Amino acid sequence: MKRGIQPADLYPLWTAFLLFAATTLWVPFHDHLVTTDYYDANLWDGLAPRALTGTIAHTFNLSPQGFLYLVQLFKCAWLIGLCIQLFRWLDDRMVAFFLCIMFACEATVYIDNYKTGFVDSVANAWLLIAALCVTASSQRRWLLTAAFALFAALLTHEKSLFPSLVLLLFVWLRKRTDAKIVIIPYALLTTLYLYAIWHVKSSGMAPFEYVQILGDDPLTFLRDKSLNAIGIFTSISMLWLVYAYVGWQGMRTEPQNTRRHYAAFIFAGILLNLSPLLIAYDTQRMVAGMWLAVFILIGDQAPYLNRHLSKHRALLAIMCTLQLLIPPLFIYRQVGVPLNCYAQTLLPAFNSHDHAMLLLHASFRPGLCN
Repeated sequence: MKRGIQPADLYPLWTAFLLFAATTLWVPFHDHLVTTDYYDANLWDGLAPRALTGTIAHTFNLSPQGFLYLVQLFKCAWLIGLCIQLFRWLDDRMVAFFLCIMFACEATVYIDNYKTGFVDSVANAWLLIAALCVTASSQRRWLLTAAFALFAALLTHEKSLFPSLVLLLFVWLRKRTDAKIVIIPYALLTTLYLYAIWHVKSSGMAPFEYVQILGDDPLTFLRDKSLNAIGIFTSISMLWLVYAYVGWQGMRTEPQNTRRHYAAFIFAGILLNLSPLLIAYDTQRMVAGMWLAVFILIGDQAPYLNRHLSKHRALLAIMCTLQLLIPPLFIYRQVGVPLNCYAQTLLPAFNSHDHAMLLLHASFRPGLCN
């Protein structure tokens, strides 16, 4: 006898919709396109970086406002997929709910609302599809689907390359015999694509210009423009602690013959997601791909978490509260831009050293605190 849809089956959906609405109200979204580059980029006109979302918008004849709502649709889909999978992995619904809150409050969710026109949420959705194909299915055909989803994330924004490498390392660690099904197609497509767009500029600089930064003075670049402790922490906030806890427990429970490989994967996840800071200076956006490494670890260690994490409900509740109290910021070239009135009230002197940059970003949302 088939079981109908039970109220408990709808918990992940209600959680996702609630968090989507709450984050949109916390940092208000408006349908005025601030950054047009991602909308104007169109693969039908030729290969270009960061052009997939614009291509989808032009394919369906969406206006600039329609493009923004398309990004919000991808963000909502990302939250839905994330919450559904966390509720499937974790038996304790409260634990799953608290983790959903932490993922929903990562920096790019707020930044995409504030400076409308970014496509980070779209890239996150493609990365999640790839992760689900790898972690939620044992069938080999889904691994090939994961390769194309990772490539779609790269077409959306090339910074997706770094969290994609984390996922590929996980496939090599856990499904070594089948890893070539993902790695070879993705490596081939990525190499050909980057070669084709190496000197093409659509938003920001061309890929070769970012690489040139490495040859100049990367340490000075890090110090003066991108390496910011507040920005790194607030990129995923309390999920850093979740990553440390789950990773540590994973290393303890891993068999002796693979423990070193697992430890290398844990540290590689951190280093790969910090690597974009060598070539780009919007700190949180570059590091926020770390959410994928946290998600992968939770799925990998779900049996252990189901046995032990229920004892730490109170701690998770405190972590969620602290995450909600962290003011939403956009760290850009070492300048922190408040994203709502709460952040602006708490941090009035945060940008006193670069008033011009603050005024520039304030011009994006002049009525934010009215």
